[in-house]
This record gives sequence, C-alpha cells and structure tokens, in this order.
Amino acid sequence: MNLIAAAIAASFAALAASYGNGQVISKTLESMARQPEIAGQLRGTMFIGVGMIEAVPIMAIVIASCCCSSNHGELGREWTVHVYW
Repeated sequence: MNLIAAAIAASFAALAASYGNGQVISKTLESMARQPEIAGQLRGTMFIGVGMIEAVPIMAIVIASCCCSSNHGELGREWTVHVYW
C-alpha cells in the first residue's frame, strides 16, 4: 500500500510541475511578444523559475523512495539524525 501511495504522490507532483512549467513558459513568451527588448532578462528569469519548479517532483520522488525503503513507511533507525549541541 505504501508503494501505491508513493507512486500517486510522485505522479501528482510531476503533473503539478508540468502544469506550472507550462504556465511559466506561456506567460514568458507572452511577455516577450509584448516587450521584445527585455527578452534576455525574461528568459533568464524563466529558466530560474522552471528550475525551481522542477525541483518539486525530484524532492517528491526522493521523499517517496525514502518512505518506501524504510520499515513499512515509518522512519527507521537508519534515518535518525542525531544533533549534538
């Protein structure tokens, strides 16, 4: 059951990221058509935004794989972080 839940979570994250990327790219192209003189600045900002959006499904896949590889979805001893002050 944990594997199905992880797969659903990762697929929703990928779906949301693809929708977000489409929106960012479409609005950037719209802005470039209106003001071609700042196309370079818009392109750089678009790439930063797309990179940040793409980080979401990558983190979702990492978290899902961590939850599936531990003891029945619970964090085991191997994932415990000890902080010594």
